[in-house]
Amino acid sequence: MGITLHGVSGGEGQPITTAGLRAAKAVARDEGVSDVTIWRRVKRGLLTSVNIAGRPYITSESLAEFYRRAVAGEFAKPPAGAARKSAEARAEKGRSGNMRDKGPLPAAGDFLLKRRSRRNPA
Repeated sequence: MGITLHGVSGGEGQPITTAGLRAAKAVARDEGVSDVTIWRRVKRGLLTSVNIAGRPYITSESLAEFYRRAVAGEFAKPPAGAARKSAEARAEKGRSGNMRDKGPLPAAGDFLLKRRSRRNPA
């Protein structure tokens, strides 16, 4: 999808056809991120911007490429801090097979019956 600028010519007198552009603020609003996040992505080379009359516009091609890479998990990071330790513990628990050694899980009603019997021995 291109936009043809009439009245503006390239080097050989042909109209300039530009790629689809979206305002950076509109991209930020649609993604639910701040304008600064879009600026950082442009600065890191993840998105391509074009400055028109002092306002940044993001090319549709760079947005499509960014979304493709994001879906592929290229920007995913492992958990950090306490979440990392918890994820490692869950992974280790799954590898050791501890869940299989405990037998079947009790029914919800069994827990309530045991609790009542402990409080009211009658």
